[in-house]
Amino acid sequence: MPQRQYDKATAQALMQLAYPEYENLPSAPYIENDDGLYVNESFRAASPPGAVFDWTPADDMGWPGSPNPNTAPFLPIPFTASELAACMLDGPGQSIQFALDRRIGYPLDDEVLASFRARHRWMRDALEEAYALAAAAQLIVGEFDYDEKARTHTLVLQYDDADGQANTREGVFEHGINTEEARARRARAVASVADLKAQAKQAQAAVADKWKAWRKAMVFQLLGTGAQQSHVAAQSPATPAPSPAEPTPTILKKKALITQLEHEWPSIEADLKDATRNGLKDAAATGVHGEWFAEPARAWAQRKGKLKQAAPAHPLDNVWPGTVTRNKL
Repeated sequence: MPQRQYDKATAQALMQLAYPEYENLPSAPYIENDDGLYVNESFRAASPPGAVFDWTPADDMGWPGSPNPNTAPFLPIPFTASELAACMLDGPGQSIQFALDRRIGYPLDDEVLASFRARHRWMRDALEEAYALAAAAQLIVGEFDYDEKARTHTLVLQYDDADGQANTREGVFEHGINTEEARARRARAVASVADLKAQAKQAQAAVADKWKAWRKAMVFQLLGTGAQQSHVAAQSPATPAPSPAEPTPTILKKKALITQLEHEWPSIEADLKDATRNGLKDAAATGVHGEWFAEPARAWAQRKGKLKQAAPAHPLDNVWPGTVTRNKL
């Protein structure tokens, strides 16, 4: 079934939501035309290549019939929810995520949906549909590792701090020294943090490559030949159900999971905090923030020797015989 088409007024409302400080100003990061929203070239020129304002969904298409990335808008007019979801992944459209304080790839919650005024019903409908389609696409593509991105950011900050300390230690900016001495001191400071700088740059490059791969896969699911699969998935519950031959897993919030299992799994709270690194997230996370499959979580704990040997009888005592599908980039 064809997707609903949204008009220019809805596109304008989305930009007013994302960029309230630029409303009706020629210095805005976007330009409104009758056929779409375009990147302001002055913002594009100031952006890193292929990132921030130097990106539109057309950059990640490249299949037969896709638009020219040099001339395509980041959001066409009229537009579908799939096109809106794609434009929100990066570029100027990413600011819509920031305005809502809700990350793309997960359905919009009732609190956000209830915050729209009645006259903005079309914008609310477009966003609700776009977030649902993006969530369905992410079930196929897999989640981007935002924890790794955060760790990389911390590493970069550590390098910046170490570099500043090295300058202070070597007296690079000491008053009265000549240029040659300042350069020699700076060279010693640079050498002392060279390994940390290399680690930070390597981590940044790795995260950037993973981000671009995830973004391209999401665009394909939203706008390419994978779009039909994502559209069908969006009509289904966010968590894929096991096959009829398998038992239905119990889904619990983190606090409830701890309460349910801590009597036999003493380290459960610590293991959940470290879930990204220890493999628990891959084994038992539902894909919805804060929710876990109880039986696969317990099965993981049993495989890792985390369970007490003489645990009392419990509804989750049997090892989980079902499966949880994981889709990773």
